[in-house]
Amino acid sequence: MKKIFLDTNILADLVGERTQYDSGIEQLIDAEYFPIICISALSVPVILYVFKIKMDSEEFLRFSEIISTMDILPLTSKIIIDATKHISPDYEDSLQYLTAIENNCDYILTRDKKDFEKIKKVIPSKIKIVTNISQIK
Repeated sequence: MKKIFLDTNILADLVGERTQYDSGIEQLIDAEYFPIICISALSVPVILYVFKIKMDSEEFLRFSEIISTMDILPLTSKIIIDATKHISPDYEDSLQYLTAIENNCDYILTRDKKDFEKIKKVIPSKIKIVTNISQIK
């Protein structure tokens, strides 16, 4: 079964119900059969902070439902240290990328493909960087 890692920006699209970006992720969430969808533990506090979601709110319940369908992958000290060893355009993207690699994900779904491709040149892997689920085979 394929493992798809969601970058924080895709999770933000889901949480914010943003429709201007077409990643196709809604199709996976609603499908009877879908691959394993993964996110970094780092994405959870980032989303809660960016959207200013309060623990006792309706938004928090909705967010909790969304992430309960996903595998939340740990942000380990190894990943944090490894990310500091590589010069990349964005440290947070490096953390996401290394988390996906560490957990044997097949794809990273992101709106930030250009920066992830730059990171992939510095830290090569077999992982595929995609912007829409239609690119997943």
